[in-house]
Amino acid sequence: MSNRHNYDLTGTWKGYNRHGEYIANYYIRQTEAGSSVQIHWIGLSRDPDYFSETFYGNRVGDLIIGQWVNVPRGAADNIGSLQVRVEDNGRKLVQVDATENYDVVKWKKVSNGFPRGSYS
Repeated sequence: MSNRHNYDLTGTWKGYNRHGEYIANYYIRQTEAGSSVQIHWIGLSRDPDYFSETFYGNRVGDLIIGQWVNVPRGAADNIGSLQVRVEDNGRKLVQVDATENYDVVKWKKVSNGFPRGSYS
């Protein structure tokens, strides 16, 4: 990673709804392609019958703007747009704007980077 951002968002995150309930796990990857900083993630609800999603967006400073889509692991079958603000030196994400059917409003980073293992 270059020093364009002081922090890399790659890691494991917990997602919380507007009631403060921990409802999902997120696995986020930040990559760079030329001058673009890209964010990719998979989100998996703790209840496997609820939702799973993929997301792709671009990060400009502390704002991430992108698109998400549910994939067939749970009953949710939606697609939409999402804007997220990076806070607390990259340890927290907060929803700024989203399509009305997006439940997670806050993310907290649990761990940095990839887990250790022999798969690389």
